[in-house]
Amino acid sequence: MRPRNSEKDLAKAEGRKHFQGKPCKYGHSGMRRTSTGTCLTCSTSYSYKANHNAKHKAWRDKNRQRVRDNQFNYNLYNKYGLTREEYDNMHAEQGHVCKICSKPQIGGVTLDRLVVDHCHDTGKVRGLLCANCNAGIGSLGDSIENLKAAIVYLENA
Repeated sequence: MRPRNSEKDLAKAEGRKHFQGKPCKYGHSGMRRTSTGTCLTCSTSYSYKANHNAKHKAWRDKNRQRVRDNQFNYNLYNKYGLTREEYDNMHAEQGHVCKICSKPQIGGVTLDRLVVDHCHDTGKVRGLLCANCNAGIGSLGDSIENLKAAIVYLENA
């Protein structure tokens, strides 16, 4: 058992967050945390962070599809208020194709998923589009007038 009047106990009693203790097992003779007694150098060093980051990266690499699905579900709900089931129902109702060009999304930025098209003024979801159609509408500023002008331009070309 540790003596009651150790440097750590005195530091705690005085309300200090750190105390000067004996060197840690790695030889660091700096300050130690009052709460845990761990060496500040060790607790903030690469050994903890590198190990934690390496484990986290290894898990993400091993569970790449799960991470991707979780991010997709999170973004669906937080950006558009849709659950994954609602998205899947919309996808099935549209026949798994873009609502404008009737082509399935293949590759590209969205990685084989149709993107959610929504009104930027009201936030209302309009449908699921391929990345090209969504970019086209966005480039025209979601404006019917601009779209009509583009149609006239293409017809006259």
